[in-house]
Amino acid sequence: MDQPSHNSPPPNPMSEDGSQHASPSTLDIQAMAQQLQQQQILLQQLLQQQQHQQQSTGLSSSVPGSQLHDLPSRPSYEWQPDEHLTARMPTLSLPLFDSTLSNDEKQVIFDRYPPVSRLRYAPPETLPIADQRFNKSQKLQDQTLRQIQYGLSGVLRPLDVLGYVLHQSLPQDQLDRVFAILHDLRLLVLHNCGMVNSARNQLALRVVNPEYKMPSTDKTYTMDLTTFKDTLSHHNALQKAIKEANPRGGTRYGGRLHHFHRAWLRLTNSNWVHSVIKDGFKIHFARQPPTSMHHPYTQPPSQEQKKLLRQEIADLLLKKAIEPVTSPSPGFGSTMFVIPKRNGGFRPVFNLRKLNQFINAPHFKMETLQHVVKLLQPGDFLTSVDLQDAFLHILVHRTSRKYLRFRWQNQLFQFKTTPFGLSVVPWLFTRLTQPILKWARSQGIRVSAYLDDWLIMARTEEEARDHTNQMISLLQHLGWLVNFKKSHLQPTQLPGTKLRDLRRSIKQILMHPSQSARKIHSLTMRIKAATMAIFPAAMYTQGLMRFKNHYVRHQQDWDQVRPLPQECIDELTWWNLNLEKWNGRSIMKPTPSSRVFVDASNLGWGGVVQGQVVQGTWTQAEAQQSINWRELKAVQLTLQSFPTLCHTSILIRSDNTTAVSYINKQGGTRSETLSKLATTIWEMCLQRHLHLQAQHIPGILNSIADQASRQIFAKNQWQLLPATFHQLQQAWGVHDVDLFADRTTALLPKRLHVDMESVQETTHSPTLESDSPSIAEGQERESHGHSHSTLVAECDMVPTSQADGNTSSNHSQSENTHSCHIISYPQSMDKPTLEAFRVECLRRKFRFLEYHDNTVNHLLATNRSLNARSYRKFQLEFLSWCITQQVDPNHFTMATLINFLSTMRSRYSVNSLPLMRTAIIHFHVQPSLFQHDSQLEQLFNIWREEAPPVPIERPPVDLTPSFAFCRTIESSAHSSLYNLAHKTVFLLAITGFLRPSDLHRINLQDSFVDGSRCLHLSVVAPKEKRNGRRIVKVVRIKPYPQDATLCPVTAFEALRDHPNTVNRPPGALFISTTNARVAASCDTISRWLRNVVSRSINSSSSASRRPAMRSVASDLALQHGIPLDDVITHGNWASSMMFDNHYRRSRHISSDITSSVLPGSSSSSSA
Repeated sequence: MDQPSHNSPPPNPMSEDGSQHASPSTLDIQAMAQQLQQQQILLQQLLQQQQHQQQSTGLSSSVPGSQLHDLPSRPSYEWQPDEHLTARMPTLSLPLFDSTLSNDEKQVIFDRYPPVSRLRYAPPETLPIADQRFNKSQKLQDQTLRQIQYGLSGVLRPLDVLGYVLHQSLPQDQLDRVFAILHDLRLLVLHNCGMVNSARNQLALRVVNPEYKMPSTDKTYTMDLTTFKDTLSHHNALQKAIKEANPRGGTRYGGRLHHFHRAWLRLTNSNWVHSVIKDGFKIHFARQPPTSMHHPYTQPPSQEQKKLLRQEIADLLLKKAIEPVTSPSPGFGSTMFVIPKRNGGFRPVFNLRKLNQFINAPHFKMETLQHVVKLLQPGDFLTSVDLQDAFLHILVHRTSRKYLRFRWQNQLFQFKTTPFGLSVVPWLFTRLTQPILKWARSQGIRVSAYLDDWLIMARTEEEARDHTNQMISLLQHLGWLVNFKKSHLQPTQLPGTKLRDLRRSIKQILMHPSQSARKIHSLTMRIKAATMAIFPAAMYTQGLMRFKNHYVRHQQDWDQVRPLPQECIDELTWWNLNLEKWNGRSIMKPTPSSRVFVDASNLGWGGVVQGQVVQGTWTQAEAQQSINWRELKAVQLTLQSFPTLCHTSILIRSDNTTAVSYINKQGGTRSETLSKLATTIWEMCLQRHLHLQAQHIPGILNSIADQASRQIFAKNQWQLLPATFHQLQQAWGVHDVDLFADRTTALLPKRLHVDMESVQETTHSPTLESDSPSIAEGQERESHGHSHSTLVAECDMVPTSQADGNTSSNHSQSENTHSCHIISYPQSMDKPTLEAFRVECLRRKFRFLEYHDNTVNHLLATNRSLNARSYRKFQLEFLSWCITQQVDPNHFTMATLINFLSTMRSRYSVNSLPLMRTAIIHFHVQPSLFQHDSQLEQLFNIWREEAPPVPIERPPVDLTPSFAFCRTIESSAHSSLYNLAHKTVFLLAITGFLRPSDLHRINLQDSFVDGSRCLHLSVVAPKEKRNGRRIVKVVRIKPYPQDATLCPVTAFEALRDHPNTVNRPPGALFISTTNARVAASCDTISRWLRNVVSRSINSSSSASRRPAMRSVASDLALQHGIPLDDVITHGNWASSMMFDNHYRRSRHISSDITSSVLPGSSSSSSA
């Protein structure tokens, strides 16, 4: 045995239950010595017996040992195998530790010997908590030990088969001796397996807790693997929770947002948000809950729970999330408990089930993974930001805290922050974070938030990193704490740990198929959580959901154990085999390439695919089914009628909402019959690599399929009498094809269905409809000159409709000309979804024009007319209308455009309609068709004439309140960056006649103040152009020495040199006040300008709408005698007509026109 080093601590003997022994006494040592003497005497007696047996048998041994078995011949300890034995066992000549087999050779040996069915030969899995902490070297060591275990277990397979063979062939008197040897051999193998398993256990224990070691005894560490895992997981999770729950120094963030109230004031104008942040959230009850002086005690079920609760409450006190109730007063009491986390810790839960009964939580929509999918674009980079203890950041109003009380060990506490368990908190949190999402999206950041989990999407890795930094900076500026450990900066598939845990849970249930409804429901929900990452998840959980719904009728039914039906076992078996196969599939729905219209009636079914119509009748049994079943069956039969449809995506359009739902959800739980039919449809589609999407349409738009389902011609349904068919079979042998037969009348697997109303003499397309799956897709039937290859056998199985190919009655020919470019309409019409749909429609237009992807991306990124804010609003209106009217935005007609403009006429001014037309035709593949249409121009003129007259003068605006506000802000480094930016934006805009977009495009590097204190601003690529080209305009602004507080030059210098702008991006004058490394967007600058101007607009009763700053400033200049030519030049207007029509507010003149045109005085008259 290896001796311990001098530096190592003394051994710590432990008993089998882990308790330590005391040091041995003198009496114990004497007793041990006597036992050794007795064992020595016994060994001498055995040696004498062995020598006597060797003399009688002729065998010798130099090593003493005990007799192994009572065998007729037993070799000595130095025996050598003879040549006959070596010939039968060639491996006897191989060295023990140098001989290896390849994996294939080893597997061949394994496959020769069938395993014992009840034994598990695969080595046990690594403990999850240890596997998470293993480094690369430890993972390799554990994997090596697993391979050794697998090799040792393989030895048992031929050994057990040998025992089976010998047991059948040996005489009865030899069985005991032979099987004693086999038994010893098996014990040695099992011992080695246990030793390797013990080494793996010890490795796992050292990694999880270095102080918790295996007992160093001669016995192996024998513990059932499941018990060992549960015990070790619980032990370490408990130690971790107690350690983490101990009162420790750290950030006290209870109600932390309250201290960042000023930052929220700058973010949003919502009074409700300001009230919640500043004073706390006030709970609104549907009915008042009863209060009492007596509150229930929190009674933990065990000492461990008691210790955990004590530490968690201490932790909540440290975080200032709860506070002790010092003065007795009536309140509403609840209890607390802790639940284990998946990562090994514990979470305190405030049991507010009774209090929630008095609260009506508002209905609201959270952004789910389906919403994220609509925002995603191919090739996106994703990052995630997680907020730490997000709910504890929000303060609870003092008047509501008495309803959040609990008693712990004779002390009454109450929550001062929103607790985990209050039903209204998710709605509160979602509404509170809406201004943050609104700001982020105004900055061009694609972000989605699900409570405290935030997902950021960007086109490039650099953009993703930049947007993530902006979001983190804003969240921290508003008071949120970011959990950087749980935040991710790289895109991932479904995490491997989740896959492993999910598969482990499935295997456990398959091994013990009697389970409670609660456990089955928990597993099903975990599977459904992976639905978007594992495509057919919904299809293979219907049976599990029905099992839960069938047996759970009352609360006590949840924990009653029942055997699983075969349907549930089949689904779990599918998951166990296919979990890895489907993980990582794209969560984005592909754009459908074909549209399929289906309908069903009491007579039959009909379908339309790219202008081709199929139809059929119901059997007597099918006609008795519900209309929902027949609608689903129509989908199946239509797809079966087009076997060449494969490796593509199809949009099913039906006027039956139930059929649409069962297709999109891959089944359902209300009707087992419909669910099985939907599963059959999906399984057929998966075999053909078809992806289905279903969409509901009004019945009026499904006229062709509806007509096909109702116009069934009985004369086309031919069938021989069964007796006659039997006689023909006997007379002329087995027949191949049943002519003039449909699905309901066919007597043979191969049939030919001909629509006699559609047969044309020029039609020679051989079609043979077969129910046999052995016929390959696309296989052509060759005619070898047989006389039976007639025109009837060659006519179309799927006749072409006499219609013009339209798939709906109101679609024009122009729209159906491009039916191969099918568009996928979004299911919702919220603004983020419409914006994503807008970009997709623009991409789709360029793809139709066969532009390269690089060109498309460049156009979308740089073409200002495609992304102008004034255009974007009208484009979203048009897309919303297109979705409701089922109009293709890329292939609409002039009539469609006029109908839309007529609809919008009541909502927008007449002058906005031409701009709306220009914005809309950007979607069309041929926009030139609509630019100079005489009918449309005539219609615009008619609408202008019908519109009410508008005044050519605009009311004046008194900017005195805005100027007074600017005087309160000092133009120096002592002012906050936020206030100084507001002042500078306003002063530069009014003195330079600048738009918000001009201010955004100021190049700081080329802007300067000259020796006469005149400011030269360089505006790069402003809105106006010259001869179609972008320009760089220089705006000169003079100082204002009369009032230094309103001097724009001084404000510019103060903002330029402000200490908080040292990290500004190169060339940017205005930067974000929440992230100094990012330039302020045009929307942000516009909002700053509105904030200042609104002070004057609100005080002026004559101003009903917010005017443009260029209009207000130029009007003030004209009133103070500045020549019109100077105003036009300073504002860089193209012409005086442009200024006069769109910007001039007043038309006052200084001359006395009256005196000049009327007759003069009497003296002048007489003269």
